[in-house]
Amino acid sequence: MTKGMSWEEPPPPGRSPADWPAIARELRAHPGEWLKVFDDGPVSAVNAIRQGEVQWLTPVRPGRKVVTHEGFEVRTRNNRPGPPKVCTLYLRWMNEGE
Repeated sequence: MTKGMSWEEPPPPGRSPADWPAIARELRAHPGEWLKVFDDGPVSAVNAIRQGEVQWLTPVRPGRKVVTHEGFEVRTRNNRPGPPKVCTLYLRWMNEGE
């Protein structure tokens, strides 16, 4: 076998660097406030949120043809190209309709 290879089971699907349902609940309880979710977290998780792939965190869609811009706003800092690509993630819940 080639050096560095090993036979093992992959991690279960859906593993994530954060407990997204709990984070979504906390953010909704504090609308408009920024929460630092993680330092040195995977950029892939940030991209998944921005693309609407994390079911608990629907991103704000600027320019939607609705009155409110409800959703989660995403900001990153300390982006490092890696590998692995990591950053600091900030989120806030925006609900202008309330």
